[in-house]
Amino acid sequence: MQIQSNLGSTIAMAFDECAPSKADRMYVQNSVERTTRWLQRCQAEMKRLNSLEDTVNPHQLLFGINQGAIYEDIRIEHAKRIAEMDLDGYAVGGLAVGESHEDMYRILEAVVPHLPENTHTVDSIDDIKIDQVVIGSCTNGRIDDLRCAAKILEGRNVAKGLRVIVIPATQKIYMQAIEEGLVQTFIKAGAVVSTPTCGPCLGGYMGILAEGERCVSTTNRNFVGRMGHVDSEIYLASPAVAAASAVTGKISQPSDLGL
Repeated sequence: MQIQSNLGSTIAMAFDECAPSKADRMYVQNSVERTTRWLQRCQAEMKRLNSLEDTVNPHQLLFGINQGAIYEDIRIEHAKRIAEMDLDGYAVGGLAVGESHEDMYRILEAVVPHLPENTHTVDSIDDIKIDQVVIGSCTNGRIDDLRCAAKILEGRNVAKGLRVIVIPATQKIYMQAIEEGLVQTFIKAGAVVSTPTCGPCLGGYMGILAEGERCVSTTNRNFVGRMGHVDSEIYLASPAVAAASAVTGKISQPSDLGL
C-alpha cells in the first residue's frame, strides 16, 4: 500500500489472492478468506496513509477485489461481504486464468448485480414498476435530502398501492424536518414517516420485501436478500429519483413530472 500511495494514483487496489480456476473448493474458500483479511488490513492502512500530511494524494481511492474462482456461490458471498465494507469501488478479479469463456461470463453475470457500482441512468432503462420506496436512512437521510424529496412530493400523491417510507437519519434531523413542515408534506402525500432506524435497509423490520417485490431505495446496499426475500429487487437511487418514483409507481426521474 505504501508503494501505491507513493505513486499517487487515483485508485489503489487492495491485495488479493488469485486462485487457479481449477482449484478445489476448500482451497478457494481459504483463498477468499485470506483476500478478505488482506482487504481489511489494506483499508486500515489506506486510511492511515491518506491522513499523513506528506502523502502524495490524500484522496486516493481504495478498490476491493472479488475472488472465488469459478464457484458462483463463493463469488456471490464474497461480493456481499466486500460490499458491506464501504469501499470506494470494486473489481471482479481472478478471471482469465484458465477458465472457459462460458465460466467467465457466468461469474460476471452472477457477481456484478451484488456490487454497488452496477449503475444505470433512469433514461436508459425500460419501465420498471415498483412496490415500495424508501427515502432516508443513515445514507441519504440528511435534511437536504428530505427537503429535496419533499419539494417533489409537495402537492402530489403517492401512487396507489405503493408503500413509501421516509426515515430521517437522526433525531435532530427528524425534529428539524417537523419544524420545517417536511413531515407534514410527506404525510399529506401518503408516505409513512419513521423515527431514525435501520429498519428496512438491513431487512430487519418495517418495509421487508416479499417475493417478487421491487423497491427504490436511497439506502446503500442492494445485494440479493438485503431487504427481505431473495427474489425481491432493490434499486438504489437518489432522493430525487426515489420521490419521483413514489409519485409514478415506477422508476422515474423528476423530469418525468415536469420538474
